[in-house]
Amino acid sequence: MGIWYTVNMKPSCHQLAADIVELRKLQAELNAWSVDDSDFYQVEKIYQEIENRLLKVREQISISPEQAEMILGQDYLGPKAIQETFGFVPENIPPIPFAKARIERAKELGQFLVLRVNQTPDGELLNMKTIAALVPRQDASGQTLFANLYLRQDEAYYAEAPTLGWALATKELVPGSISKNYLEQTEALIDYLKTKIFVNQPLPEKYQKAIEEFESQKSTIRELAVSFDLSRKQQTKATEMLESLAIVQLVRHSPIEALYDILVYYKHNNVRLLEHVASLTRRRAPRGEMVGVGRFDAEYGMNVIHTGPGWSLTSINDGAVYSETR
Repeated sequence: MGIWYTVNMKPSCHQLAADIVELRKLQAELNAWSVDDSDFYQVEKIYQEIENRLLKVREQISISPEQAEMILGQDYLGPKAIQETFGFVPENIPPIPFAKARIERAKELGQFLVLRVNQTPDGELLNMKTIAALVPRQDASGQTLFANLYLRQDEAYYAEAPTLGWALATKELVPGSISKNYLEQTEALIDYLKTKIFVNQPLPEKYQKAIEEFESQKSTIRELAVSFDLSRKQQTKATEMLESLAIVQLVRHSPIEALYDILVYYKHNNVRLLEHVASLTRRRAPRGEMVGVGRFDAEYGMNVIHTGPGWSLTSINDGAVYSETR
């Protein structure tokens, strides 16, 4: 007789390891039970303990869509929200790879959980071009959804689709990132990661290594990015370095993910995120600027903007959204 359970993410939790050890002990005890023994009450107790342990393990690894929606309410953007936005029911939906405790923390922090789909049922990539074709530029009330999306068709990021999976993201710009340059915004995102997401607990190794890399390159990037005689070559070098940083890839969304999230949230809740501000993403434009998405007001609709790595005065009120994809 064996015990079956599914692991769909790599947890770093001592409690999880301890629970699995206990499960194996219980399995061994159950396997050793003789059919001739008459104390079936003890067998039932072992079965019940196995079920309780399995439930604890599952809660540390993942959460069901029903549980996630119960915790997050309107901030749960699952298959129904995708259908409301794009007109199709997503197929091959992956399990939610966040533990129950992480979803509860997301609720406390005002984050939302979104299912990001990378293609239509016909196999067409769900990039900006496809979204512009699926979703009218104005909604039924006459309010504008997209501003300059149609002007970005020559940009490489225009053809990108979201990564298939689930993501947690903030509905507002992270405190400390507003009206700051890209480097300073990244420092604010790291502080948010340490003091809000993983408060009173060690950072997972992938974040520790990513932050160490950032710290080792920060001074070089700053010299390139904020120089008063910033040349196009210097700007391109600075944004190349920023874009390649592991921490940037881990905690910022891509342009299509930002647009996708804002649009799905609006269609599901009739609420405009980033209505007067933009979030700088993890992608560069061809000329070397960083790409931002937002300023989603009712008159002009969502904007895709480009801004230099050292500019802050020209990006007043813009900043960074925290986005965690798995």
